[in-house]
Amino acid sequence: MVKDYLPCIVFKGEERLIPLGVRIAAPGVEFKELFTNWDLVDTGFDLVVDDAYVKRLNAAYGGRGVLISEPLNANWLTVDEWFDEFGTSGLKLEGVKKFYMKKQMTGVFADRDNMGREVVIKL
Repeated sequence: MVKDYLPCIVFKGEERLIPLGVRIAAPGVEFKELFTNWDLVDTGFDLVVDDAYVKRLNAAYGGRGVLISEPLNANWLTVDEWFDEFGTSGLKLEGVKKFYMKKQMTGVFADRDNMGREVVIKL
């Protein structure tokens, strides 16, 4: 039995609505390929998700070709499940986040995969 613990405080900040990350099932597909204009825009807010490409990836992998990690519990949701849950484009939000990192950093940085292993990501 645990004694002398503090109850968990539910975080209500806006960050609770931003994805933790995106997982692409197809080997060799880079995150930036999910957008039609990644190399053409100056700000992540102008990114346009390539819906046709995302649908083809999902069709090839039983509806789970592109998954988005929930912010509070790290469950992996499909693009449609994310939209149903949060009412936003999880890919666009993750794109804004990664595009900002691309602008602030060099083109390669370390991140963690869904199993907690460090991986290198090229933007």
